[in-house]
Amino acid sequence: MDEVGERTLVIGSGADITALRTIATILQERGVYAIPTTSLAGVAAPNAAIVAISPGLITDRELLETLRSWDGTRLVPVRVAPVGAGDVPAFLGELNWILWDTADIGTRNSSLLTALQFDLGRYRDAQGLEAQAAAWVAADRDPHYLIADRKAITRATADGTPAGASAQLTEYLAASERTSRREWWKRNARWIFRAGALLGVIAIAVTGWRTVENLKSANTLAGTLLSVDDSADRADLQALKLGGLIDQQSANGRAVPDSTYGVLMQAMSHPWDLGVLGYTRNAAINGFVVGDDPTVAISADGEGTLARWDLTTGAMTDRRRLTDSSLYLVDATPDGRIAATFAADNTLRLTEVSSGATVNAPASNVAHLQISDSGTMMAYYGSETLTRLSVPSGARQPVTRTLGSYDAVYDLQGGPGDTVWALAEENGDLVAINAASGAVAHRSALPTGKIYDAAISPSGKQLVAVGDDGQLWMAPVGGRFTPTGLAAPRSVSTLVLDNRGRVLLSAPASGPQVVDTVDGATSRVCGSVSTVDDFSPSTDGNSVICSAVGVGVLADLTEVTSAPRPPALNVQSSRSAAAGSASVRLADDGVVHVVNGSTTVDLRPSSTSVVAPSGQSLPWIPGSIFGEGTPTAVALTPDGTTAAIGTSAGVVTEIDLPADGSIALAGRWRPHNSPITSIAWQGTNELWTEARNGTWWRGPSCAGCGISTDVLFQRIRDRQWVCYPAETRDIFTDRTRSTFALKPCADPIEATS
Repeated sequence: MDEVGERTLVIGSGADITALRTIATILQERGVYAIPTTSLAGVAAPNAAIVAISPGLITDRELLETLRSWDGTRLVPVRVAPVGAGDVPAFLGELNWILWDTADIGTRNSSLLTALQFDLGRYRDAQGLEAQAAAWVAADRDPHYLIADRKAITRATADGTPAGASAQLTEYLAASERTSRREWWKRNARWIFRAGALLGVIAIAVTGWRTVENLKSANTLAGTLLSVDDSADRADLQALKLGGLIDQQSANGRAVPDSTYGVLMQAMSHPWDLGVLGYTRNAAINGFVVGDDPTVAISADGEGTLARWDLTTGAMTDRRRLTDSSLYLVDATPDGRIAATFAADNTLRLTEVSSGATVNAPASNVAHLQISDSGTMMAYYGSETLTRLSVPSGARQPVTRTLGSYDAVYDLQGGPGDTVWALAEENGDLVAINAASGAVAHRSALPTGKIYDAAISPSGKQLVAVGDDGQLWMAPVGGRFTPTGLAAPRSVSTLVLDNRGRVLLSAPASGPQVVDTVDGATSRVCGSVSTVDDFSPSTDGNSVICSAVGVGVLADLTEVTSAPRPPALNVQSSRSAAAGSASVRLADDGVVHVVNGSTTVDLRPSSTSVVAPSGQSLPWIPGSIFGEGTPTAVALTPDGTTAAIGTSAGVVTEIDLPADGSIALAGRWRPHNSPITSIAWQGTNELWTEARNGTWWRGPSCAGCGISTDVLFQRIRDRQWVCYPAETRDIFTDRTRSTFALKPCADPIEATS
């Protein structure tokens, strides 16, 4: 939800103050600074607000008049008490309501959180869409009922389907989106071909490399027509589109302008996600868990099923139905043997995944749960209450024990054996609780006057908090909090701390990020989605699954955070390097002297382009040649065909040095925030760099990409997702799918009980 001065108002009558406080507490547990209020005197109109619908509200004329005057405010109505729809003023009655007075606590909590992520308030076509979906199914999924207009389906999905939408409606919208994309492709394919032909004709007609800039308008035309997916964070799709264009132009004997290669190099120089899971399901997947085996994940979905996923192929390998109700929360032991779930029927379940053996316990107001590594105990909290559920040896029924009530509960993390760590706020202190014993293991004063969220590492040894000063604070358990100087949004909605000291957080404005508190670098992670409901890092710390909008995005953490240096890494970088027929030397004035066979050229970091002796303009990534800063270190591959140059600003640029004496860009990365002191390659696919503070970073090298199209295409194949769903593969030609060997995603399997 949008915030006003870092606040979210929960508005209602005085008779409903208990409900207002409960809603505010749930929001606060999800990182939203929510304030319950029954008076709007002197309150400025916010961007959005939650309004509690009740008999008390509709008789409060002063409150209603103020709400009615907030024309630019997005209102999210929540019915907290029975009231006749005809009694509610039209400006509220015409909006979609969340039914808070229902007995289905899981559904109402989920509906509220969904409403905070999507602008449901003004969307009134839900009943019509449900009717269309029903007609589509009744007509045996007649394609004529599907929405084929891209703008209409985009508007429908952007406005959001109502909370609690049927699986049938979810399937209908997904099928409509696939149809709209296919229809778009059919209508515009001929224009795409003409744009490609136009590029080829212009490229052949151009006689000098200095006129490459004149091709930008034609290249922009092709880029616009090819932009089926508008997400700038999908660098893999950009690379595949441009690679397919280059492949087709080359097959037709047409020259490809340097600017096209330059844009492709830019796409190659960004971190890529590894894949997405859950795209083929009719029901949204509400959580993923990764444990000791980084190749396996467990999920829970809206159809009441648990599933295993193979993270090397993106395929679902096993699926088991637990209940007819939606599963909202899931966690699992690191070995994947036991799963804990909470369902819409207000039931907690501990399930042996392989056999399906389950023990149940009733529960309500469950906002988060965590299972112990042993699988014999779980802890959960809702509102301000922390509860433990255990299964004693030989017992047939679980034993539930309330551990206490707190001002706020921020985090649960599974520790070794039966340990589950809980992090809560109590009387102005931050307390770490061992849920197995119920004892407070650590108590410390809050790092600042107010915190917006906090987390504890699975080891129970480190704490992190988001302070009201807009930065992260860290503390060892038993020690004092110290400021990190690393920015953190106060609107953070999800916060996770791993055992390496890395902080994973998601906020509406900044999206999902990973903060390396050792290196001090902040990077985007899970770029395929804008917000994340939960992070599940693998136990080895190399990957993470981001659960968001019904799917799980798999991302590589080793490309965006510091890593241990490989024992056999051959580091030879300094201020000069020579190999084969090439040499590179960094001068004191910042100029880089490059000798490639009989060619000598000076590269000046302040320039935005450079002209080689042959008159060829180099297709640099936009900005200065080396990004920022001055060159600090250089290294060459053993054969002297690629140089890597690091700078004082933590940027590294790869330059290919072909045998003909020319120079070509191979990639540019920004792994560090401090000067690069050492550079090395691990084989030809991994580039390792060291910063002045002694941290190492591993990234995908593109050595050879500027020399050979075959090498460039192979790098694209190496980095593509584990698989691509049909609607994504459909945006490419048969030739592109074949050239880059795009892997299709397997269909889901039937559930067993």
